[in-house]
Formats: sequence, C-alpha cells, structure tokens
Amino acid sequence: MTATEFRDKKTREIQELFEKLSSLEESRFPPEMKGRLFRTYQRQIERLTAVLDNPALGRLVLLEAILV
Repeated sequence: MTATEFRDKKTREIQELFEKLSSLEESRFPPEMKGRLFRTYQRQIERLTAVLDNPALGRLVLLEAILV
C-alpha cells in the first residue's frame, strides 16, 4: 500500500464515520445508545484525523498496516 492509497483509505473511513454520525439522528436507538455511538464515532474521527495531519504518525500507522 502506498502512502497515497493509505491516505485515501483513511479519508474514506472518516467520510463513512461522518455518514454514520449523521444517520444517528434518524435511528431508533435509545438516547443513551445514540450518545455512546456518537462519542465512539467522534473518537475514531479524531484518531484518523490525527494520523492524516501528522506525517510521522501516518508513516508509523502505514508501516504497521503493511506488517500485519
């Protein structure tokens, strides 16, 4: 996987999480479950954004993905 492919993959993951966040409002989940899911998605977005914003961290995660 190249660095560009990695960045594209992580960007798609962020977009998918934003879609999940926006669909929570229309879901039939109880409010406490919506809150939990919202916080989970938000943390995942923050982590992915940190990886994309920090080239060194991105290389480390890319290397880990290659080794696994």
